[in-house]
Amino acid sequence: MAQDHPARVLAHFFKRVPGCVFASSFSDEGVDGRITFASFPNVDAATVTDINGQLDACGRRERAACIVFPSVASGEDLVRLLELLSANSRWRCRVWEPGSTRLCVDWRTQSGSWSQTLGLAPLFSMPATRRTPYLAI
Repeated sequence: MAQDHPARVLAHFFKRVPGCVFASSFSDEGVDGRITFASFPNVDAATVTDINGQLDACGRRERAACIVFPSVASGEDLVRLLELLSANSRWRCRVWEPGSTRLCVDWRTQSGSWSQTLGLAPLFSMPATRRTPYLAI
């Protein structure tokens, strides 16, 4: 049996499972609706440049973006992904507030403004409303 595309799985998940109201509101129109889904199964420094290009394209079209990382399945994988993203000048990862274990992942737009991301992941360390079948930003 062929595995369904991770973006379609997430769009279906947002529609069917109670959780993040913000994310589910975008998925009401499906994968081709108001949100552009892109899947990056393997991530390296060159892929981060591709991710930036995908986000830039969404910004030009005034669309929301959901970047899916189907190979990120553990906390260790997430740390490696955040290290790769943070090595690029358009990304930063920081502690949400002093003394907190929560992280904030920001992305710099083409205009130079910082945009906060929404993280979703199949990890028990995530709040229940942010747990999904695949890691996504």
